[in-house]
Amino acid sequence: MVRPGFFRAVFTSWGAAPAEFTLLNPQYKEKVWVPKKGAGAVRQGEDDPNWESKLEPINLIKPQAGILPYSAYFPESSFQLPPSAAWTLTQQTEDELVYTVDVGSVHLEKHWRLPREGYELGLQLVVEHRGKPGEAPITANLAVPVSGWQDPAERASGLGFGRRYKLTQASCDIGGKLRHKTHEDLLHGRSGGFLSCNQGVAQPPGFSESGDVKWVGIGEPFFLVAAAFGPTEGSERRCRLSGDPSGQVLAEALFPTRRVEAGQKVTYEMAAYLGPKLLDRLDAVTVGGADVHLKDAVDYTLEFIARPMLWVLKQIQRVVWNWGVAVILITILLKLITYYPTVRSMKSMRAMTSLKPKMDALREKYGEDKNRLNQEVMNLYKQHGINPLGGCLPMLIQMPIYLAFYSMLSNAVEIYRASFVGPVNDLTAPYWPLAVITGGIMFIQAKLSPQSPDSQQQQMMMYMMPVMMALFTLFTPSGLTLYILINSLLTMAQQWWFNRTHPLTPSPASKPARA
Repeated sequence: MVRPGFFRAVFTSWGAAPAEFTLLNPQYKEKVWVPKKGAGAVRQGEDDPNWESKLEPINLIKPQAGILPYSAYFPESSFQLPPSAAWTLTQQTEDELVYTVDVGSVHLEKHWRLPREGYELGLQLVVEHRGKPGEAPITANLAVPVSGWQDPAERASGLGFGRRYKLTQASCDIGGKLRHKTHEDLLHGRSGGFLSCNQGVAQPPGFSESGDVKWVGIGEPFFLVAAAFGPTEGSERRCRLSGDPSGQVLAEALFPTRRVEAGQKVTYEMAAYLGPKLLDRLDAVTVGGADVHLKDAVDYTLEFIARPMLWVLKQIQRVVWNWGVAVILITILLKLITYYPTVRSMKSMRAMTSLKPKMDALREKYGEDKNRLNQEVMNLYKQHGINPLGGCLPMLIQMPIYLAFYSMLSNAVEIYRASFVGPVNDLTAPYWPLAVITGGIMFIQAKLSPQSPDSQQQQMMMYMMPVMMALFTLFTPSGLTLYILINSLLTMAQQWWFNRTHPLTPSPASKPARA
């Protein structure tokens, strides 16, 4: 089955499941490792000289994963059907595939509905008891697996940013709350989640929890393979996540026991999603008319701000036809929105700097009496109408905007392998020259910034922050680094203009009044 511009799917009778699901958008390619002549069967780490990489269209079905996703089986049931059972293709049209299999008196049908466009596939599984009237009922405990694979040779960097390392996560949504585990978490029994309070806490290997399981899936930074389900109708499903040392990762949904009388049947409705984490596509996935919250697979910080920002970024790109230019333009737009709070912060810092001679005099007089010194400093601020938090509060107001924008760019599959200029040909991959330039610009920006009364601390931060930012951006996607660079240049220009229009006029030192 081929849907031009979307996917090529190949189904197999073994498990009545997709054996290949290749994305046909030319933007969606991945680096795959292949052995050179005479190389061993297993790649020995990321820098193995006997293996080389190349770009190929992304196939979301990983042959190394073992079990095929959506193959379905029935553990602890009155009949046995392994995931790799041989089904028979009994009906095929352009939009539908029907597979059947019989296990004694149990007849099973699996209906696949393929879309004309998009990445959502309809899936219906029917279990029918064809026994004679009066024959004992059967019990069915359906399990739907979604499988993936994590290359054991790839490990996350210490900072955990960027797409240099392609980490595979097993996830499930239980009652609207996302649970996700990396391959490492599953092997070593660690709690998952970036910056989780329980990060690194030892737990039993794997994960299992019951509740209103809306979907289970295997995700990479920008792509998702998931099985979504309708309302639980009062019975809880179970989510089970597991992994093994070979790199296999498995997310399973286990349905509650269904009792089927002779001559009766039960139907399981679900949806399969195999594709990029595009918000409009994820939002549209429903089962039985119910929202399955598949959009939760995109883990935003401050989603109510991040999503409108992504919409604006997409509108800009439609005009300029370049995602890098779109990032620059939305950075300028955000700078205009935060212009006034930034100026307020600069004015507050400038006012505090102008009081440095008087602050030095107070330190000389009350240096041994910290309480009295703090009291006199506050009186000095009050006398000159300065709020000591005035330099920080405007920046705190801007923080939600910056955090949401950072989160949006980190999760935007729209900029996956999107070129900017020259060697910057993937805005989701790190680019070290851009990181070095960003560190240098931030150093110049710090030199232009007004110094606080504590000049020694200011000098230390002036040297430390650019170095830290350069190291940080070595691991961040170049799209994020581009944003940081442009934002720093704009801030530097704003600071230069502020310095010209608000020259520093230090207040002469004066003797503090006697107590």
